[in-house]
Amino acid sequence: NKDFSLIIPKIGVNAAVIPAVNPADVKQYMNVLKQGIAHASTSYFPGEGTTYLFSHSTNYDWFARDLNAVFYHLKNLTQGDTIVVFYKGKQFTYRLTEKKIVNPSEISYLVGVAGDQRLILQTCWPPGSTTERLLIFAELIVVDSSTIL
Repeated sequence: NKDFSLIIPKIGVNAAVIPAVNPADVKQYMNVLKQGIAHASTSYFPGEGTTYLFSHSTNYDWFARDLNAVFYHLKNLTQGDTIVVFYKGKQFTYRLTEKKIVNPSEISYLVGVAGDQRLILQTCWPPGSTTERLLIFAELIVVDSSTIL
């Protein structure tokens, strides 16, 4: 999907991203997460500023499909791993720079910064709970409108 999608080769993620989802509206984002990955409406789109994407994880393999736990293996990513976002026909390639576990009340990351070319991925932590949040930070390294993975 070259309109808006996320690919993480290392962990086999290839999923649609649903744009402009209100991260404060539980009913809305829970519905969206059944279809794919949510793009926080409080952040920017790729190429415009900080892009914040979130999805489910789980603690057991057999729940991954039931919950559409796209970010089930996010925990297995390490510094330097590649993350690709397709948006409006362009390929944005990012490199993972940091992983951080934060309290659910730490919501400042949801607010994007114009011009900042960072990608933030978020899921619940530990897998299968909602105690904390795992954040993955990645820096933009390449934008290409001609390359297709």
